[in-house]
Amino acid sequence: MKTISVFVCESQPIVVEGLKRVLEDCPDLSLAGATSNPEETAELVASLRPDVALIDQAWGSRTALELVGRIRGASESTQAVLWVTNLTEGESFRALQTGARGILKKTLPVTSVIECLRAVGQ
Repeated sequence: MKTISVFVCESQPIVVEGLKRVLEDCPDLSLAGATSNPEETAELVASLRPDVALIDQAWGSRTALELVGRIRGASESTQAVLWVTNLTEGESFRALQTGARGILKKTLPVTSVIECLRAVGQ
């Protein structure tokens, strides 16, 4: 069974810790790394080459969309997923055009998050 590696760019450390614990319970998922600094994300993704990069929208939709593009340039094999609280239909469309392979609301159940990470990682 292939292990899907996940990188997280998240503004709140407690959320990263929660995701880490959830992923530890999934034998096919692993946390490749994390940062709370969007400026470091592309460089870390380039060096770690995770299967999935989960990108927080906390710094604004524009920053999140720019990160998706930078991730695509840093590692063609890494698939970006936006991790959002609220995203308009237009922003969602732009995210998909930019290369996002998924959009997850932070209010979804953990099982939905895991399912998305698995689907995008495969």
